[in-house]
Amino acid sequence: MSVPAYINVGTQDPERITPFWCDLLDVKVQIVRDEGRYVVLAPSPRLPGSMTLVFQRVPEPKTAKNRVHVWT
Repeated sequence: MSVPAYINVGTQDPERITPFWCDLLDVKVQIVRDEGRYVVLAPSPRLPGSMTLVFQRVPEPKTAKNRVHVWT
């Protein structure tokens, strides 16, 4: 069984939720790309295989669809 390389989370405000996840996973922001559209956290020893968590700014509010995408 392979471990995902990163998890992508769609959100309207990546900068707002980043501090919570950094504290929870004991990591720092590794890189901010595309004028804040993507916020990439450093790999976390608290996630299997040192996965990376990425927050992607999306224009629409969450209604029903899943905003989390796991990539291997």
